[in-house]
Amino acid sequence: MTDIKTAIVAANPKKSWSRKLGVQVISFLKQKKVKIAVVASAQLAICIGGDGTLLFNKRHYGKVLFGIGSSHSYICQATKNNWKSRLAKFLKNPKTSQRLVLSSSLNGKKLPAALNDIAIKTSCHRILSLLLGCNFGKGKTKRTNFLADGVVFSTPTGSSAYAYSCGGMDMKADSKAFQIVAIAPYRRAFQPSIVPSAAKCTLKVSSQCATELVLDGQLVLAVKNGSILRVWASKKPVLFAEI
Repeated sequence: MTDIKTAIVAANPKKSWSRKLGVQVISFLKQKKVKIAVVASAQLAICIGGDGTLLFNKRHYGKVLFGIGSSHSYICQATKNNWKSRLAKFLKNPKTSQRLVLSSSLNGKKLPAALNDIAIKTSCHRILSLLLGCNFGKGKTKRTNFLADGVVFSTPTGSSAYAYSCGGMDMKADSKAFQIVAIAPYRRAFQPSIVPSAAKCTLKVSSQCATELVLDGQLVLAVKNGSILRVWASKKPVLFAEI
């Protein structure tokens, strides 16, 4: 890609180390002749605070993302201890990789893009009745009825997180597919499934108890009995800075 000339720095305001590091990053970028720009014109978005901060800053998903977190961060490219050398390496030879993100709607209302996962979960310890339909195009559709505590639609980026803990598979970050994993399925009747990015999935949720949708571990919405969740791969992938 072309040289990085403009950037935006998004530091987590709830973390003191993140705020302090944000000032250092801005100073470093200026030394490298990278202009601190307004959101709309920035080529690079540096998110400081950890994986959650990177997932939260969805308004920057049209830019190249560079995450700075702690030693516990998984999807960030750098930590607060090695960010300077890794950012300098990227700026010297900027390369990017594409990450699939999921689009979705709940009862017809469009939801924000999901870089990690979208989960439907019971919140009162009662099992859900789920009807999943996946349209693969060319008239090929698969429908499955099953009982479970919920279901996770996971991107490759999120496949090592909640979906993996529920029995899913760890996928390569640049995979052109996404994963569907049931949460505690009755009699293990639903096995984790990887579907191609062209698949369009519809989930009907039948439940007599409180149920929630959780998007990227941050947005939480109430799900009513009979709700319809639609999930598909966005046509616009997110660009990650590659070190």
